Amino acid sequence: MSNVLNKILNVLVFLLPTILSISQILNIGTSQSLIILGVIILLVVIYFSIDYVKGLSFKVNKTSERIKDMEERINYMEKIHDLDKRVAMLEKRRKKGEIDPKTVILFLLLILLILYLRSIGQL
Repeated sequence: MSNVLNKILNVLVFLLPTILSISQILNIGTSQSLIILGVIILLVVIYFSIDYVKGLSFKVNKTSERIKDMEERINYMEKIHDLDKRVAMLEKRRKKGEIDPKTVILFLLLILLILYLRSIGQL
């Protein structure tokens, strides 16, 4: 709402002096009035140009922030994709039903330890 009100005020600031200057030029017709009108129009054009450039600058900054956020998300997704590749490689290496020999040896050592402790009466 305030943006619309601001635009309306800007247009009124431009129109009122311009209309008054044009009417004065038509009534009096002096070169001073023509110079004042030219300066007013030039200042209004500069004012609106500055406002337009500020709006573009804001949009560029906002877009830059969005691009940085998207780059972070893409980097995160690339890391997840790399992890998925690694997991897939590990799954391919390890076939279903295959038992690691280290696990079997540790299990046998554990059983032998339990049997030894039973035989000496500690368990």
